Amino acid sequence: MIMRLLGLASMLLLLASCAGLLRQEPPDRRNYALEGQRTAPPLERYVFDEPVTVRRFGISQAYNQRNLVYRMGETEFESDYYNLFLIDPAEMIVQETRRWLTQANLFSMVVPPGSRLEATYGLEGNVLDLYGDFTSGRGEAVMAMQFFLVRDIRGSQEILLRGRYERKTPLDERSPGGLIRGYNKGLSSILEELELALLELGG
Repeated sequence: MIMRLLGLASMLLLLASCAGLLRQEPPDRRNYALEGQRTAPPLERYVFDEPVTVRRFGISQAYNQRNLVYRMGETEFESDYYNLFLIDPAEMIVQETRRWLTQANLFSMVVPPGSRLEATYGLEGNVLDLYGDFTSGRGEAVMAMQFFLVRDIRGSQEILLRGRYERKTPLDERSPGGLIRGYNKGLSSILEELELALLELGG
């Protein structure tokens, strides 16, 4: 009788434990934003007297997702279900590029999306790489971009600038937050280099 009671008590404890596990809340999903930090003062005069529009960027299919992507081996990549970009990463980079060009005062105007105003220049781009390389040490934030500045004159388009920019930024810590901070440093450095190329072109 005692053995039966002990067995029943053990079974009830096991069921209670399983029920507790089933009721546990899943880990929170965290959202991160990309941000380019321009610290230099705006230019005192425009480099280009006509407006520019920053068109939607393309992105490599491997990184066309909100989930953060990690490289764990030579050919091994992982997609993080719990840590994500706030919105589509290519769209965030477009927004930061528009903001950077507006702050820099390079063009007479950065035409906002959906505007009926016509722009003489169009900046196009592609996100080629966007992943955390965790194959060794604390890891690196890998970001590679391609930009094209196009001038549209009477329906004829001319490519004035094309360039590929890549940054591999060492992380301050091996974590999703550390990866985002690395991305932001890399993005700021890429946009700074793009600004210098536009200055040289306009000068």
